[in-house]
Amino acid sequence: MKFSLGQIVATPGAIAAAAASGDSLFTCLARHQSGDWGEVDEHDRKENILSLEDGFRLMSVYTLGTGFSPRVTARPSAFSCPTNTSARVSIL
Repeated sequence: MKFSLGQIVATPGAIAAAAASGDSLFTCLARHQSGDWGEVDEHDRKENILSLEDGFRLMSVYTLGTGFSPRVTARPSAFSCPTNTSARVSIL
């Protein structure tokens, strides 16, 4: 686990696509939290590594069985703040 998850929100489109494909958004979250950034390019992989150290945004992309690719992001201020060690995660 690279960081703790806090509040998790998902768009209706991401929820519907996961339901239609039979895929679990929780699998995407677990991969994101563990540092498996999915299908992002090399630039974004490097940015994610730096972001873990410096408190910037994290982004992952995973393709579901329907072909829909939700983007999973962690809001930077949530995990960089010394009094709050969990990240607010959005699935778009």
